[in-house]
Amino acid sequence: MLLILMLISAALFYYIQKLVFRKNYKKGLQVKINFEDNYIEEGAVSGLKEVIENRKLLPLPVVHVSFQTGNGLKFQSQENINITDTTSRREVFSILWNQRITRRLTFTGIKRGHYTVKTADVNVYNFMMTDQYYLELPQDTELYVYPKHVPTERINMLMKRIYGMISSRERLYEDPLQFAGIREYAPGDDRKKINWKASAKGQRLCVNMYDSSLASNVTIFLDVSDKGIWKQEKLAEEGIRLATALSLRILKAGGQVALYTNAYGETDGETVNISSEKNLDKYHEINRKMAEIKLEKGYEELTETFRKAADRLSVTEGIFLLISKNKKEKYGELLKAYGEQCSASGSKNRITYMHVIPYHKSITGEEEAFTTVEGIHEIMWEVEN
Repeated sequence: MLLILMLISAALFYYIQKLVFRKNYKKGLQVKINFEDNYIEEGAVSGLKEVIENRKLLPLPVVHVSFQTGNGLKFQSQENINITDTTSRREVFSILWNQRITRRLTFTGIKRGHYTVKTADVNVYNFMMTDQYYLELPQDTELYVYPKHVPTERINMLMKRIYGMISSRERLYEDPLQFAGIREYAPGDDRKKINWKASAKGQRLCVNMYDSSLASNVTIFLDVSDKGIWKQEKLAEEGIRLATALSLRILKAGGQVALYTNAYGETDGETVNISSEKNLDKYHEINRKMAEIKLEKGYEELTETFRKAADRLSVTEGIFLLISKNKKEKYGELLKAYGEQCSASGSKNRITYMHVIPYHKSITGEEEAFTTVEGIHEIMWEVEN
């Protein structure tokens, strides 16, 4: 008789708890997933917080919370993780009545990109672990992993080479607003440039020197095309980092920069382009757009990118700088041809053309002895490990 009563009690408990869970499992149950930072740099460490709250008297013995985000985030703990095209993470909680639990997950942003968590999938089990109840809770959190920082000394060295070429080549085109120093008068100098105060002090005629203003207007073209059998994503990524670093460095120096790429972003299916800017407040916009580039989406033909730029630009002076690992395609010569179209208004073309070529010995072999194309300055850029 006792055994029968025990069986009846167990069956009654089972059906009661089943009914209670079915009606109340999602009441007062909240899950909030948030990235701690809005942005980090490629290679930096950050965190993600999971907060689960049970605002009712019914305890929840087992709750599985899972979410998906991009696979460019490497979590410190690899338990309960499934990595494919995305990273799926599952956490297990046991939460009492009116309780809140917070967990922090540490990760490293190993790849630039835009990462989101859109939903949290929640599975709740009853006391007997015989039934599970599913709940999908919307989330709204995002993280940008900006392109990796190019060491300051390297980017400064490249800037000096760029500006050095401009200064040596374009001395004939001087800007009276860009004072560069004083030198002794030489036959043929314009008398309007004589600095009478310095001449009186030095007891000899001295003239003012002025630098070219071309370096204040830079248009960068980024090529990510990869037409070989062996993909060279490492070189394309270096091009993205370099284009980002140069854009920000030019803005910081007070220059004006425009950036055209043949790479596609993640949202609208258009190539990632940045209009001519002279505003350092664009720092985050530039980083975000470059972070959103999806190399796996392919690329636009660079000739089409040049054509679009030629239609939009009306430039007669400045720098046209191409960043492309592709040397044999003679994109530098094409760039020059399209640059001349930009200044077809009859005014003299004072554009300086440059081609920065990323290379890595393990991918492309030793640095090649490239023949400089007439009118185009080629700069080899070795990719560091």
